[in-house]
Amino acid sequence: MFFFSLDESVVLTLCDTYIHYHRLFAFDNFFSSFQLLKTFNERGLYAVVMVRGNRKWLPVILKRNDRMHRGEFMFRTKGCVAAIKWQGNKPVTVLSTYRSPKQVTSVKRKNKDGTSSIVLCPATVADYNSIMGGVDRLDRRRERYAVGRHSVKGWHRLLYFLIDLTTVNIL
Repeated sequence: MFFFSLDESVVLTLCDTYIHYHRLFAFDNFFSSFQLLKTFNERGLYAVVMVRGNRKWLPVILKRNDRMHRGEFMFRTKGCVAAIKWQGNKPVTVLSTYRSPKQVTSVKRKNKDGTSSIVLCPATVADYNSIMGGVDRLDRRRERYAVGRHSVKGWHRLLYFLIDLTTVNIL
């Protein structure tokens, strides 16, 4: 019997209607945990999650700051959950129950001099980028055009978020 944190229980509640439909979900690092992905797999769902590299339950080999070359990756699996660390422009750590961590694809990346090059990438990281691309773009634009102020009152923050969202959608 697991006891889930508030953020994990919210994710599970939102995904309850899709149990045993074998759907793929992607979510941000705030919601990521090994326990959540294991529960997703038990319920017949797949997940790809970005995770912060300093989480305490990550394998030690993925936490180390070993310098890897661009396109290199390493992984560890525990049961149905795979933890993958890939070196793109920066190190990226992903948890997945969707694909084998050995599957590799190629992606186009820009070099510092402006030219493009083809880099090997785990298929799981490419899946996450294709799914979450819109959310990340929205966050970037919201940050750039932010009107919001810090406030103790919750409805102020919600109002500022909606103003920011409207501004980004207009632009």
